[in-house]
Amino acid sequence: MSDPAYLHVVLNHAPVFLLLAALVPILIGVITRSRASLNAGLLLVVIAAGTTGVVMWSGEEAEELVEHGDLAEFVDSPGEAWMHTHGDRADLTAKVVYVTGGFAVLCLLLSFGSDKVRAVFGLLCVLGVLTSAWFLGWTAQAGGQVMHAEFRDAERPYPKPWNDDAPQEGEPDAELKLESSDSETDDANARSEP
Repeated sequence: MSDPAYLHVVLNHAPVFLLLAALVPILIGVITRSRASLNAGLLLVVIAAGTTGVVMWSGEEAEELVEHGDLAEFVDSPGEAWMHTHGDRADLTAKVVYVTGGFAVLCLLLSFGSDKVRAVFGLLCVLGVLTSAWFLGWTAQAGGQVMHAEFRDAERPYPKPWNDDAPQEGEPDAELKLESSDSETDDANARSEP
């Protein structure tokens, strides 16, 4: 377990499953007004946020091994592009999960309030959990494509940039796209000259 890449692969699902598992006791706690059930679910959310930190650390270490270490030979060019997309998504997703975890701590502190306060904060936490789970799935979608070429779109194996017309860094035909767009511009300019 000392290998960060292996640790990342083993633990990266933990925040997703912990958050989804937390939904059941939180909803039961809100519906039945059970403080114990609500608190159990909130505690799972806090643990999910904590495991996210370990997943982030191991992912950053694994990225270093792919870029400059022993794992470089196992990742192809599209996989490396997906790795960077995965890392960018993970940075944003971690913030969302940490905010949800922080909110769960606040809910735990307020759990001694009235049933109405617990219900409102419990439902808000459910919203945070669902949002976090969506972001985790979005991040995992990119992560799965790093080492699994079979998950990639055969016609476009590289991650889509925000602007679909922009050439993608590292894409083999990126220079061709640039050259063809330059020649198209030159052709258009030649036609417009008197």
